Amino acid sequence: MLIDDNSELIYVRNWISRKIKLDDEFPYLFDDAAIGDGDWYSKVSEARSTWEEIESSNRFAVEKWCNTHLDEAQLVQMGSAVRNAKWRERNKSRDGVKKINLDYQAWVILSELAKHDGVTLSEAIISRLEAEYFRLC
Repeated sequence: MLIDDNSELIYVRNWISRKIKLDDEFPYLFDDAAIGDGDWYSKVSEARSTWEEIESSNRFAVEKWCNTHLDEAQLVQMGSAVRNAKWRERNKSRDGVKKINLDYQAWVILSELAKHDGVTLSEAIISRLEAEYFRLC
């Protein structure tokens, strides 16, 4: 993992701090096969205390902590959260940008339609539903 700039550092720190606050098992899962039952609590405690000791502006220490304590899936999840946060920050003043949540089946259908048409998800919604929308209005 590589933190490119201070804005990413802020997003990474916020993501990790929120995960620690909301998930008692973070960054290690209790049923993680790589950690024996006796070592689990000490690993979580060590990771959390190390996190608290890191100076907030020390990008390299944050990266080292992430690479030491997060697994590949968590790094991917965090990277996605950072990209989304940066995108929201860049686009928050843009008119007309909204965020929605889709269930898995809706996402699969919409993604396949967008791929087939060679457009974004938003463009697929507009091109496929615009006529129906105007008929109702």
